[in-house]
Amino acid sequence: MLESISPGSLKFKIYPANNRGHLAIEGSTGHHVFEERKNFWHSVSFGFTFEPQQLTRAMSLPWMSE
Repeated sequence: MLESISPGSLKFKIYPANNRGHLAIEGSTGHHVFEERKNFWHSVSFGFTFEPQQLTRAMSLPWMSE
């Protein structure tokens, strides 16, 4: 589990999803938005499984290194 110092800003977990070698990622990220007299918490939660080969291919894409 990777977690940011700022509470709720980032939580990220990678773990084995099954016995066929697939991995799972789950987490959330968010931040406060302050506007005049309002305070909003903007956030998103995510979770998915993937094959390790997909990560290798994705990391070779040019926009991933930018």
